[in-house]
Amino acid sequence: MIGISSSVTYYSSLYYTVHLLKKKGRGTGIHESIIGSGALLGPILGGIAAHYAGLRAPYLLCSAVLFTSIAAELNLMKKNVTIKI
Repeated sequence: MIGISSSVTYYSSLYYTVHLLKKKGRGTGIHESIIGSGALLGPILGGIAAHYAGLRAPYLLCSAVLFTSIAAELNLMKKNVTIKI
């Protein structure tokens, strides 16, 4: 179930990146670089947090990043900001 939901999320975000932008290559590149940086930095930062603050720290760090991202997205939607790529 996790694999299916992960693949649907990835495909949907890639679909909207490619089909809603005029510069499809640039949008796809930004999309993949964000995913790649998360895959690279997530385990490193989670390991550092677990080492220095305990085994619950990576989950708290992930929650903080998630809620910050949601707040930023809602703020952009509220202001009706469109990012031109």
